[in-house]
Amino acid sequence: MGCGFTSEEADNAEYPPHGLSKGVQQLPDWIKSGCGDKEYFCEEKGATFKAEDMPEKCPDLAEHNNFMTDALKANEGLYEDLKSKVTS
Repeated sequence: MGCGFTSEEADNAEYPPHGLSKGVQQLPDWIKSGCGDKEYFCEEKGATFKAEDMPEKCPDLAEHNNFMTDALKANEGLYEDLKSKVTS
């Protein structure tokens, strides 16, 4: 299982998406902000835009480094195609 939880924790109400595993609870706040059932929002790390209010244009990704950033940088039209998509 990911995020450091055990199978016993998976049956517990404290397990994501309702809570955080014991191992994750001990991590710094900026990491815990991205776990569980809440959208990642961390001013300290500059992660400050919410999916419910997507910017019209893709934000500056020059200082970001993850797989999604790589995909957005490689395909100029991807942000435009995805920004208004929602799941049921």
